[in-house]
Amino acid sequence: MKTQALIAIRGKILNVQKATTVKAMANEEINAIFGAIGCGINQDFNIEKRNYDKIIIATDQDSDGAAISCLILTAILKFAPELIRQGFVYRVLTPLFVNHFRDGSVHYTYSQKEQNEFVKKTRKKVIKTERNKGLGELHTHEVERTIINHETRKLIQFQIDEDNEEDCYDIVEKMMGRNTEERQRIFYDPNLYNND
Repeated sequence: MKTQALIAIRGKILNVQKATTVKAMANEEINAIFGAIGCGINQDFNIEKRNYDKIIIATDQDSDGAAISCLILTAILKFAPELIRQGFVYRVLTPLFVNHFRDGSVHYTYSQKEQNEFVKKTRKKVIKTERNKGLGELHTHEVERTIINHETRKLIQFQIDEDNEEDCYDIVEKMMGRNTEERQRIFYDPNLYNND
């Protein structure tokens, strides 16, 4: 398929892990996502009816963007998991930093850690660094290069298989479900964070 399409999502979407199918599909954003994908949900799901070979989640490269990506992924996992099983779901990494060199070229980095390492190596060659606050801050040519152009964008493919599917659903339930104590235990586990 040579065509690409875009659906703009307004902020954080409904957490469908806590919602019934009826409530989830009554949500405008959730309904738009599955309408665009085109293959239905649950017992009406038919992967052959999908409109795209790649469903790419593009969000800001910060914690809010990660949360929105997780909410979209949770919806796909709950209502159309075969899209993930068969490798049709991705997240595009958008640059957090744009480094401009004296010769006019640019180098993108995608995390604070990557930026720090990059600056240590190239400090004298970089003349300007821009930190993107979100997708809306990207210039048109940057959107083309980092989101649209299939040769230059960076994609992460989401995958589940028989060996890890049960673990995947367990993690989603812990992170997105109703049990806040379980989620807090995970977030406040001191072994989860590297304090270096």
